[in-house]
Amino acid sequence: MGRKHDELFKTTFKDPRRAANALRNILPPAIANAADWSTLTVVPGSFVTKSLRHRHSDLLYRVQIGGQTTYLHVIFEHQSRPDPLMPFRVVEYGVCAWRELLRATPKLRRLPAILPVVVYHGRRPWGAPTTLSALYDLDAEVLDVLRPCLPEASFVLQDLVVTDDEWIRTRLSAIVALVLGSLKHSGSPERLEGWWLDNLELLRQVFTADEFEAIEALMRYAFSANVRPERVTQVAAQLGAEAEETVMTVLDRLIEQGVAKGIEQGIEQGIEQGIEQGIAKNNRQVSKQLIGLRFGPVIDDAVRDRFDALSDAEIGALNAHLLDPDFEPTSLSALFDAVASSEG
Repeated sequence: MGRKHDELFKTTFKDPRRAANALRNILPPAIANAADWSTLTVVPGSFVTKSLRHRHSDLLYRVQIGGQTTYLHVIFEHQSRPDPLMPFRVVEYGVCAWRELLRATPKLRRLPAILPVVVYHGRRPWGAPTTLSALYDLDAEVLDVLRPCLPEASFVLQDLVVTDDEWIRTRLSAIVALVLGSLKHSGSPERLEGWWLDNLELLRQVFTADEFEAIEALMRYAFSANVRPERVTQVAAQLGAEAEETVMTVLDRLIEQGVAKGIEQGIEQGIEQGIEQGIAKNNRQVSKQLIGLRFGPVIDDAVRDRFDALSDAEIGALNAHLLDPDFEPTSLSALFDAVASSEG
C-alpha cells in the first residue's frame, strides 16, 4: 500500500494552497510567520536518488522567507518503523537538490537554503534520531570536542502517530485535515472509516467546494485500504443526495479507468469480504499490476516463470500479501518465498 500513501500525499500537496496550509502549521512559528506563503510554488521534478525512490515520496517547494528564496523539501515517510538514518537521508536529499539546482544554474556560487520537513505515519511513534550528530559513532566527550568541525543537519518532524486529532481537524483546511487524518488512521478499514464518520463536517466542506480531484484521491485511498465501496457511499449519503451522487460518479470513473477492476468484480459477484478478495479473484493480470505498483516494472523472464508456476491459491496468497500494508518484502524473491511459506 506504500504507493497509495505516496499517491494520496502527492496528489494533495502538489497544490501550493494545500501545501502552504499544512506547512504554515507544521513549521516552527518563527519560520511560518516570516514566510510569504503567497509565493509558495512547487519545484518540478524529483530530487530523490534512485536507490531511495522506492521508500520515499518527496516534494520540493520554493518560498520567500524574509525576502529571500528558501526551499522547503518535504519528505513523506510511511514505513512501519521510524528510519534511524533519516538525518543522513535528508543530507542526501539536500545534496541531490543542490546538485540539480547547480546543474540548472551553473554560475551559482552560493547555495540556497533547503529546509527538510519529514511527515511521518506508521504503527509506532517516531523514536529515531532527528539530528546528524546523533548518528556519529563517538562518545559524548569526543563529540563535544569535534562538534565544531563536524557536519550537522536536522529536520522538522511532523509525527502523525502522536498528532492530536483535534489539532488536525481545527488547525488545517478541510481537505488537508481529511488527508492527514486518513493517513494517520489507515491502519485498518474500520479506523479509516471512523475518521471519516467523526469528521462529516470536513467532508461536507470538501464536497461543497467541488474538489473533485481530492474526492477521487480520497476514494482511491479508501479502496486501497480495503474500505468497501458501499461503506463509502453510505458515509456520503449522510451528507446528502448530491454528495452521494458525486461519490457514485467517482466510483464509475474509477471502474471505467480500470483502477477499480477488482472492486467492480467484487460488487458484481456479491463478495462480502470487500475489495481485497474482489481483486484476488480477478485474474493473473491484476496480480501483475499489483506487483508493478509495489515494485515497479521489474518482471524479467525468471520472475515471470516463477509467477506463471503459481497455483490459483498461491495467486490469492500473493495478492493478500501485496494488499497488506504491514507486509514490506525487500524483493520479489522475498515476496514469492512468503507466498510459498503461507501456502506450505
